[in-house]
Amino acid sequence: MEIENISEDAEQFTCNTYLIDGEIMVDPGTADSVKQKIKQIEDLKTVLITHSHYDHVDNLETVLENHNPDIYCFDKEELPVESEKTIELQDGEQVELDSYKIRAFHTPGHKDDHLCLYFLDEKILFAGDLIFSEGGFGRTDLDEGDRELLIQSIKKIIENTEPEKLYSGHGETIEQNTVEWVESSLKNAEKKEPKY
Repeated sequence: MEIENISEDAEQFTCNTYLIDGEIMVDPGTADSVKQKIKQIEDLKTVLITHSHYDHVDNLETVLENHNPDIYCFDKEELPVESEKTIELQDGEQVELDSYKIRAFHTPGHKDDHLCLYFLDEKILFAGDLIFSEGGFGRTDLDEGDRELLIQSIKKIIENTEPEKLYSGHGETIEQNTVEWVESSLKNAEKKEPKY
């Protein structure tokens, strides 16, 4: 499994855009430099959307102008563009993409349509803006933000996954002591201290 963050050198604000094996994308982001890389991908088969904040989905239009992938999300009505190949995932639903088994978890609190995507055999979690490195967690002061829901969503991840690596929507990847860091994010969220 090869995972590349194609937004790593972006100069504009955007999310981390991950490309798995050159064929599966997690969150197309918003930066112009990512748009150029999207155009250069040879065979983009699948796009996974963690949630529909603009910094995660604005480049979806560029994706559809250059590719014809299946798009997986929680609520297609929230996406900025329409595609007949959009598939809505329910909480706990499992899908198979190539050789990967992926379980979707509906994890609201940062945004109502938020999903975390867990690669079962690889024990890799794409956490969107729910959990960040160093015990961080998603903002709840934005529209649809809800700290209690976010706490319940982190608990759901703790109860249903055992990730060895965690790829967040922003910031660094967690590659060591991942479960402990997720538990730290929960403790920090439970303090109810304002983030901003």
